[in-house]
Amino acid sequence: MKFWKINEKALRCVLNFDELKEQNIQLEDMILGTNNAKEFLNHIILQACLELNMDLEGQKLSVHVMPLPDERVDLIISEMEDTNVDNEQDTKMEESFAKTPLESSPARIPELMNKKFLFAVYRFSSFEPIEQLAKRIYGIYGKKSSLYKEPLSGFYYLCILEKRKKFRSFTEIANEYGILYSLDPIMYASLKEHCEEILKKQALKQLAKL
Repeated sequence: MKFWKINEKALRCVLNFDELKEQNIQLEDMILGTNNAKEFLNHIILQACLELNMDLEGQKLSVHVMPLPDERVDLIISEMEDTNVDNEQDTKMEESFAKTPLESSPARIPELMNKKFLFAVYRFSSFEPIEQLAKRIYGIYGKKSSLYKEPLSGFYYLCILEKRKKFRSFTEIANEYGILYSLDPIMYASLKEHCEEILKKQALKQLAKL
């Protein structure tokens, strides 16, 4: 686990999957805000503040989670501006993609707010496992989904917006077919810009019918 001070209101932490496993935590737990994840994140922030001589206690904090290569996780922890935060997620996929996946509630480190919808991007090296996943889960998960292809690498990227209460069970199945590439809603804009759009809406529904 390594820490960097970005500025007086933000820090960065990079840790590996083994450190999560030691705490019996999976990457999805960091997004869902399970009790173990909250406690571990508390520990991370406290340790980082001591090591970097920072004081974020009592502030509103946002926690940005991004998977990295070589089984690592990048955490950006920053102080939020003191504005009214709307806890209600818009059910429209396009609007939800623009929102931060993890935020803490006021005056807690870091009590995660309950989000109605969560976002995930899965990467696939071929088309077949995406079709298999679609046939298995459509009707249960992933009603809001889209599919993109990166021309140079040939990778496929499946974007899913799923209800928070279903997110963990969805990822347990999806992990059997593809690689969890990102939990960052901003990734959607990047895919739209740099990749070929295969299926814009209801991708899983269309794939399940093939």
